[in-house]
Amino acid sequence: MALKKIPFRPGIVKETTNYANEGGWFDGDKIRFRAGLPESIGGWKQGVKGLFKGSCRSMHDWVSLDKNRFLALGTHLKFYILWGSTFYDITPIRAPLADIEIDDPFQTQGVESSILIVHDQDHNATKDDFVTFSGATGFDAFTPEMLNREHQVVQVLDTHHYTIDVGTPSLAAGVSGGGPDVWVEYQISTGLDFAVPGTGWGAGPWGGSPLEGETHPPPPKPEWVGWGESYTFESVDLMPFSQIRLWSQDNFGEDLFFCAYEGPIYCWNRTGGLETRAVLLANVPGAQEVPRVATVVLMSEADRHVVALGCSPGALDILDPMLVRWSDQEHWEEWRPMPSTSAGELRLSSGSRIVTGLRTRQEILIWTDKNLHSMRFIGMPYVFSIVLINEAVSIISPNAAVNAGGRVFWMDRNGFYSYTGQVDELPCTVRDYVFSDFNFGQQAKVHGGHNRNFQEVIWFYPSKASQEVDRYAIYNYVENVWSIGTLERTCWLDIGWSAYPMATAQGRLYFHEYGFNAGEDPMPAWVQSSDVDLDDGDSFMFVRKLIPDVHFRGDAQEQALGLTLKMRSAPGGSYVNDARYQVTPLTRTCWMRARGRQVALRAESNSLGTAWRLGVQRFDLQPDGKR
Repeated sequence: MALKKIPFRPGIVKETTNYANEGGWFDGDKIRFRAGLPESIGGWKQGVKGLFKGSCRSMHDWVSLDKNRFLALGTHLKFYILWGSTFYDITPIRAPLADIEIDDPFQTQGVESSILIVHDQDHNATKDDFVTFSGATGFDAFTPEMLNREHQVVQVLDTHHYTIDVGTPSLAAGVSGGGPDVWVEYQISTGLDFAVPGTGWGAGPWGGSPLEGETHPPPPKPEWVGWGESYTFESVDLMPFSQIRLWSQDNFGEDLFFCAYEGPIYCWNRTGGLETRAVLLANVPGAQEVPRVATVVLMSEADRHVVALGCSPGALDILDPMLVRWSDQEHWEEWRPMPSTSAGELRLSSGSRIVTGLRTRQEILIWTDKNLHSMRFIGMPYVFSIVLINEAVSIISPNAAVNAGGRVFWMDRNGFYSYTGQVDELPCTVRDYVFSDFNFGQQAKVHGGHNRNFQEVIWFYPSKASQEVDRYAIYNYVENVWSIGTLERTCWLDIGWSAYPMATAQGRLYFHEYGFNAGEDPMPAWVQSSDVDLDDGDSFMFVRKLIPDVHFRGDAQEQALGLTLKMRSAPGGSYVNDARYQVTPLTRTCWMRARGRQVALRAESNSLGTAWRLGVQRFDLQPDGKR
């Protein structure tokens, strides 16, 4: 029988059955579609050798006037600026340097234990907070160098005592020391890395200390929940995004401003240097009525106003979740609405809280829990106008919106959407696959990103079996096709001053689309088609040979792609009689013997330096009887 081409439609389709999707691709990992053909994605490598502390969920890059390139990273424990290959800690200080009133504030906990008890009246620290000591003298097995540095709180014992781990075992138990002149400095309280939708006593942020400037308490436990019991929110709409530490940030010229979700606004002045920590914007010289807390802060770039979404009015500490305020033009410290300033405020009336905002070329989009608004600069005397765009859409997380290709894309709790002046739902061939296996308890971790070199928008999200991001969905907005896969990335930033997209996971910064390996290891990539049959499945088929059409793109000397024909007799049956063949750049024909009523093609690789694009395969197929 003559050779038969079997072309497959581009894109992964999971909305139908495998058999109903005949002629298409049904599953895959670490692959994308380009010009209608599947290929392995680019690899990655660690961008800098150093590590940062915590899970990063916000990155922002900018370039100073003297061409220095900066990258700001916000984690649930710290806030950093990367310059060169060093992470500089600019985490703000909650309580400035102060003398501990009690002499010898350190006490050993036990023999050969590295845990020290610290006695400090009304310390207001929480677990995992960072504290720095100075002026301490050595005692027991601990030298001054071991004590006079930054430590992390291991456990809070009460309002006056907590423990730290010095890393060196003590010689005796119950020994006090440190001297009479120990000074202490507390950084702002750390945030949570995991949301706790079932919140009972002691769960979530219950009992935690607010950031400096925050006065609103965490949501109270219902009266019907007993001690140690938990309860679950009836709707994910009630899930507080402020449970985990999320940051928003932007640059004002050379300087940086940022805030934790529903927290104070901080600023870092570039002229102070990288050894200088960020400070409260409300405390900078000349600051007037800066919002004490805000949900999101960003820059209205063309007119250069700093905008605070879901913030406190005036100089009050109470959060108004629907209030929008902006600073005076070119002055980020002046927020008083006066005839001599362009500062002002507007309050949204539809919805109950602002979730997030995103700056686009001509407007700022603002999502509430129920709708989408557009904020535009109109000049004096009103400065900005806000109009309602859509009343039936929200967003699944504060970081789920992406500005790409002249459009805005985002992920909601039941689908994917785009905005081009009007809101449209994206046709999605993997929608049920994503949302039927999605951990809504950790929905605040969803992070969207743009990969402009491949015209792709990517969303990282947690599956049901994971508390952390472990999967992704990619939408190619030029070819309108989807692909899926598994990968842990907590944050993504498209190419800016870096020639590669950057992403983070487990304290590491990665450059993506770099080579074809997963760091130092091979990157497994595979794609599998839906089933194909002969004569509508009326006949069994015999596959005698395959003429492969594979383009190898990698730089390894010996590359190989595994091609497998998976045969079965019915749509619900198991695959049998797999015919496997290793294709190399020199392979011209794959001889094989495979029988079945249906056949699926699987291509996979898992070797260093291998990258491939799969073309149109030709098969020698002929009707055959079942034996």
